[in-house]
Amino acid sequence: MFVSPAELGNYITAFKIVEWLEVMASFIYYPFIAIIAARDQQRTENYVLLLVRISNTLVLVFGIFNLFIGRFIYTNLFGLDFGMVDRIVTWLLPGLFAACSSTYFTAYYFGKNLLNYNLVSASLLLVFMITLFFVLIRPMGIEGAAIAFSLSALISWGYDAIIFRKFLRYDWRDVLIVRKSDFSAIFSLLAVK
Repeated sequence: MFVSPAELGNYITAFKIVEWLEVMASFIYYPFIAIIAARDQQRTENYVLLLVRISNTLVLVFGIFNLFIGRFIYTNLFGLDFGMVDRIVTWLLPGLFAACSSTYFTAYYFGKNLLNYNLVSASLLLVFMITLFFVLIRPMGIEGAAIAFSLSALISWGYDAIIFRKFLRYDWRDVLIVRKSDFSAIFSLLAVK
């Protein structure tokens, strides 16, 4: 065994927190597929980038929360034995950014019946995750497992983001965080007609 039971428990708890956040991002997945089918292509592609920016902004807010008060919250919520959760979540954050924003790229590809892109993206994630996990866990322990997740998710996200440029030319800043100009688009999406 490469890690102690206590470290494994901390890793499982941290990864569950990250999974819950990914699930929250995926709640928009299926409704977004329907939106893709109903709207004109240019607006839909801009909505993909908007959702990526919203997702990244929310993950950034969570990351700041984790850095400043994560240890306090996790140990009070789960117990004193879970004092490593905040550190592990920090290592998982780059992968969380990638996994949450990839949700919208894959929804777009699915809605456009471009399943081959999703297959390649998922295959990249799986191959790199398994490979990096076994390469990094022995020398780095649970941090190595968290880094394996993050690197694998970033590779998969990079593929999704590069392929998306076939459909909409965008600047790298278009996938960062919410801009002031995004708020009118957000309010129009939320407006009931």
